[in-house]
Amino acid sequence: ADIDLVVIQPVATKPSQVRSINQWAQRIQGPGVLAFAAFHPQLSDWEAALDEITAYGFQGIKLHPDYQGFFVDDDLYFPLYEAIFQRDLILTFHAGVDACLPPPYHCTPTRLRRVIDHFPTGKIVAAHFGGFQQWEEARVHLFGRDIYLDTSYTLPFLSPQKVREMIYSHRVDRILFGTDSPWTCQTQALKLMERLALPPEDQAQIMGWNAYRLLKLKEEEHARTSP
Repeated sequence: ADIDLVVIQPVATKPSQVRSINQWAQRIQGPGVLAFAAFHPQLSDWEAALDEITAYGFQGIKLHPDYQGFFVDDDLYFPLYEAIFQRDLILTFHAGVDACLPPPYHCTPTRLRRVIDHFPTGKIVAAHFGGFQQWEEARVHLFGRDIYLDTSYTLPFLSPQKVREMIYSHRVDRILFGTDSPWTCQTQALKLMERLALPPEDQAQIMGWNAYRLLKLKEEEHARTSP
């Protein structure tokens, strides 16, 4: 699809999977492929696991509260979040409804707002524009906050007008282009982004520059997507 860089976001559904997934994630990285670390909040030795993730050089962690069976705003996990942010790691959450699972949903925008309020300087990414199929709740509780939202698995379900409204109700410099491949097609996602007809400078930020800054990439790694 002529995408310069993909960021793989593996999810561990059991604590026992974390180490082997991260060994795999480290191996697959190379030109055009960056990986976040898998993690599971029920790890008994989670501080040691975070140290290992940092030693591997991963820049971020993906958590999926529905698959992993925890509520994102449970106080029990706040020390974990604090340790993640102290290590300057990016923390990506699946947010909103998961089409494969019944309620209750474990990372609603309302719940995630409580985490953001507690960790205002944490580098947090909320997938699916802050809450799949919970976009009005995301607008109320997340939009305008210092949090990154990604476009993954949302563009096929929303009108171009609605997506533009959501982008500008939040912050252009805090929107990340995402495809949620293999669930949605990268080429289709690119076409849907073009259909938004955003100003070129805003399009360039969303399609690369915001991620470039967040991931602290070297300029030459991002040259092809420069405005």
